[in-house]
Amino acid sequence: MLSLATVISLTVSLINQCDGAPPHFSLGDSHPSSVRARSSLARFAYARRLAAAGGALRSETTDAQTLLRRVIESQERQQELTREYAFRETTVTRDLDSEGRVERSTSEVVLVTPGAGGEYRRLLGKDGKSLSPEEEAKEERRFREYLKEQLRLSAEERDGKTREKLKRRVERFQERLREAIEVFDFEPLDDEVIQDVPLRVFRFSAKPGYEGHSRSTKVLARMEGKVWIDPRRDQLAKLQLRLVRNLKFLGGIFGRVSEGSVASAEGWFAGKPDEPAKGVWLLDEVAISLDARLYFLKSYRQEIEIDYHDYQRYHVDTEESSTRAQRERSESRSESRGGGAPRH
Repeated sequence: MLSLATVISLTVSLINQCDGAPPHFSLGDSHPSSVRARSSLARFAYARRLAAAGGALRSETTDAQTLLRRVIESQERQQELTREYAFRETTVTRDLDSEGRVERSTSEVVLVTPGAGGEYRRLLGKDGKSLSPEEEAKEERRFREYLKEQLRLSAEERDGKTREKLKRRVERFQERLREAIEVFDFEPLDDEVIQDVPLRVFRFSAKPGYEGHSRSTKVLARMEGKVWIDPRRDQLAKLQLRLVRNLKFLGGIFGRVSEGSVASAEGWFAGKPDEPAKGVWLLDEVAISLDARLYFLKSYRQEIEIDYHDYQRYHVDTEESSTRAQRERSESRSESRGGGAPRH
């Protein structure tokens, strides 16, 4: 599972991919759809909660850089918390023409579950349809191979792979956030409340004259946006990014990403707002709009929306027994289909 800090890495990586290949990526998380519906009572209570929490937050003089350093320090714990969830991920990609009209739209739904060395992603559907029998059989074979590989590992080996994966992910996110502190100036805005959780809000833009010393800092130096931070849990809750200057690769010879490309992410809070030391912000929605040209040959204008839903707690300490149970269910399904032969 990816934390909300992923969006910084995601945006940088997506733009970097324009240097030689069409933009493509996937990522995942979600929550019960009922959480999205705000009742009239909830909207009425919003102002009261903001007024109640706002005083405490405004008395907090901590600047954005200090808060982000606390977010960096809390990344390992947040990654551990997010790994407790399985979820479904729905990605919709729209290719646009020069007038912004949709030329082609594709979608896919993936089930994501924690596993040794990272998440296991199983395709459930494409373009609003269930998989064909052939595609389902292919996913089933891939899943059974995955289960066999997991069962060949000891509990210690699986734990080691998981720890190493989490360590690399934490380090990658920490690096991006440290770069953000280096690149941006931050301006405090009015506090806000999301899901009854009071948040600090900051607008950011590149420091005057800053151009960057690496590919990622050069990308960030051409961005501005807003960030919402939960100061009680040291986590990001929401993020908006916008490219304010064209980004060229080798002077534009290898391509460019155009000014106005945007990315945003909104989190969903899993926990009780009145328990400051508990809870985690999970990804709810990610949206990216990208305008790029590669090698003077092809333009890419894309809108990408990723929705994360159906979060379920996944108990990692029972992973081995769960893996065996999944294998048994898989074998049982295959036997019911006629000795495991793929459906055609």
